[in-house]
Amino acid sequence: MNKNNIVSGSKNSVFKYTFNQSLRLNNCSLAIQSINMYYSWFNISDYFRNNKFSYVWFDNAGDLNTTIDITIPDGFYTVELLNKFLQSELEKRGHYLIQQSTGDFAYHIEFISNVSYYSVQLNVYAMMTAAQAGTDFVKGSETWSYPSTPTTPQLVVSNSSSFGDLIGYSNGSYPSTASSTNTTFLSDKTPNMTPVSSINVVCSMTTQNGFSNPDGLLYSFTSGSVEFGGMIDREPKTESFVKVRDALYSSFTIELYDQDMRRLDIRDAE
Repeated sequence: MNKNNIVSGSKNSVFKYTFNQSLRLNNCSLAIQSINMYYSWFNISDYFRNNKFSYVWFDNAGDLNTTIDITIPDGFYTVELLNKFLQSELEKRGHYLIQQSTGDFAYHIEFISNVSYYSVQLNVYAMMTAAQAGTDFVKGSETWSYPSTPTTPQLVVSNSSSFGDLIGYSNGSYPSTASSTNTTFLSDKTPNMTPVSSINVVCSMTTQNGFSNPDGLLYSFTSGSVEFGGMIDREPKTESFVKVRDALYSSFTIELYDQDMRRLDIRDAE
């Protein structure tokens, strides 16, 4: 099977092989000898419904009541890249400060990877008042004003998206009410930055006699230590043969699913 066998419209995850003529198979078995494919499915996408979140910012009176909805472009993101994307969205809207004396940008919402706690850490920093900012700090735009007292913005995780599952946060606002001091949060459930943990190979000809789900499961494997964009090479040490249904075949298909039996959205057809 190769790119010439890909079924159109299948997200490059369904392959069809057509025999030169119909073939009757009886008392046959089938096994995977090797698999070579690129790790080219995204971890954040509209397909997974994990690409949306919001934050609450200040209006032109300095009140914290402006909700900004964010949609992350489909792609493969680490926590660090997700934070860079967030910074770019804050910059786009002028929701940041520049310290004149250093030229540094100050962002008030931040994602970082906390390996020690197996968490995505969320840092939310209190916005200073105009008096505290003085002349050293300049706002990114004039569409908003400083609050009258130091106040944090809020990150919002909604049940309309699976973004919370991605970073390991339950639905809600962080902080739940605006705070006057810098606040740090850790994931309250296991973050899942890689929604695809294994790949199931399903063949239309094979059967496990009702002992597997789906019944045509032929083989399962993972991406292992291969990074996004790299080549996944799998060659089972022992070929595990699965019974082929006795029937007359003109063709058969191979389909690739993740561990939740969602069809893989494969970007590279090679």
